[in-house]
Amino acid sequence: MSQDRLPIAYRRREIARYALAATVVIAAFGGVISSPAQAQNAPSPNAKWSDILAAAKKEGKVTLYASLNPPVLDRVVAGFRKAYPEIAVEQLRAVASLSTSRADQEKENGLDGADVMMNAEKMWFLKHAKAHALLKPVGPAATAWRSEYLEEGTVAMVGFGVIGIPYSTTQVKNPPQDFGDLLKPEFKDKIGMAGLVATFSVAWYDWLEKQQGSDYFVKLKAQNPKMYPGSTGISQAISAGEIAVGNFTDTAATTPLIEQGAPIGYVVPKGTLGYQNYAAVLGWAKRPNAALVFLDYVMSREGQTIWHSKKDSASPLPDIPGSLDPKSIAVWNPADYPPEVAAKITERWNSIFKK
Repeated sequence: MSQDRLPIAYRRREIARYALAATVVIAAFGGVISSPAQAQNAPSPNAKWSDILAAAKKEGKVTLYASLNPPVLDRVVAGFRKAYPEIAVEQLRAVASLSTSRADQEKENGLDGADVMMNAEKMWFLKHAKAHALLKPVGPAATAWRSEYLEEGTVAMVGFGVIGIPYSTTQVKNPPQDFGDLLKPEFKDKIGMAGLVATFSVAWYDWLEKQQGSDYFVKLKAQNPKMYPGSTGISQAISAGEIAVGNFTDTAATTPLIEQGAPIGYVVPKGTLGYQNYAAVLGWAKRPNAALVFLDYVMSREGQTIWHSKKDSASPLPDIPGSLDPKSIAVWNPADYPPEVAAKITERWNSIFKK
């Protein structure tokens, strides 16, 4: 079926299936906690990989807390299950703030829960790494991992996400190639704009203004954009024909919509802003061996290819087919946006767009 003939109800259903899940828990919290009396069984620093594999298979499962885009997470988990059918994966997908808070409670109370954490909350990982509360990756993939992508020796940077410009394939003949193109007359009254919903949003608009000039926001405001909570709302509106373009999309969340036939595309401008996803084995994991095997798979060429083969994200490993070039991505640093800095940027943004 051609994109322009897809029913609006179908478009909205598929958008919701893949993109809206970015803020919804997919696995039930209640199914994760078991006996808090389980003892840790972390391998010794000198343990052989064959012994870790054997212990992982005996543990039988790994519990993963992640905030990756659902299609990405599904691909990675499916690949791991195929490679290690003896190890089940119990996954809890939630926004990072929720899953990290839950893991902290599990640590404090000795509860069974997360074994592996994967999200973009760099500061949370560093806090636990500096407290020596994470296990060092020890598998064959970890041995070859570049040191600049292994924070504090325990936190693996496993992928770059990027922000692109979404557009309607039925309404837009010449897609914008840069965020400055959104100021073109043909896009007036047809732009969807992401609101400030997280610290990354604040960093995004700060970066955007620095790239486009101090008068960019005023000019963008004059285009009469429609405000949406984030990329999910923008994608829904584009697919429904309500707007023609947007100023923000997480490309890894948009790719599956395109594959499902939604009338939406995206452009990744040169030098766009991105973020980094991290992964680590928790020192309080009840299944540390299975966790180490899972992390090693994510860090392997196979795992990285499954993740980054869609040309919508970038791998820290070289020569991964379909991976974007990490050098083309300007990565934000959460440490640059403490509350007082974020508040100042938010105040300026509100003074322009919320008049």
